[in-house]
Amino acid sequence: MEPRVTVLGADTLAATLDDAADALKDMEATGEAGALIASASRSVTPVLTGRLAASISSDDSANVSTVTANAGVYAGVQHWGWAGHNIAASLFLLRTAYDKESVWVDYFTREAEDILSHVRGI
Repeated sequence: MEPRVTVLGADTLAATLDDAADALKDMEATGEAGALIASASRSVTPVLTGRLAASISSDDSANVSTVTANAGVYAGVQHWGWAGHNIAASLFLLRTAYDKESVWVDYFTREAEDILSHVRGI
């Protein structure tokens, strides 16, 4: 006779893991992180007219948040620089993302912990 093992709560575990997987695919932290970086970037953006800072926005979809500055070619030149015109890179979006990393990582950590706290076996 072969030994038998009965797993109590397997159906509950599978269901709650499926729910957690779905929730992790669409975390609110994604939008919160993008909004934080966009907002904080506006205050460190090079300013001549204010158009560049005003053009910064975030868009989140499919668990990805994209932060952009949409002031024509001016945005790219100010962010990445243009050596041929003696314009130094300011990297205002990247620097803000790095400077605020502990904050937006905490958004994801707290939300993931909350989602995973609902996984149950019994």
